[in-house]
Amino acid sequence: MPLEIRELVIKVEIDEATQKHDGDDRQRYEELKKEIMKECMKKIESKLENLFTR
Repeated sequence: MPLEIRELVIKVEIDEATQKHDGDDRQRYEELKKEIMKECMKKIESKLENLFTR
């Protein structure tokens, strides 16, 4: 059974005034991106589990 995701809402708030501008910005960006993707995948898996348990 194919699964179609019609809507995925991600809300992010960035406050540039409090950010440190180090040489590690790129690494921190990658870490944050991975965290966001992991959280999205958890939510999708949870929705799928609920769908299949019905």
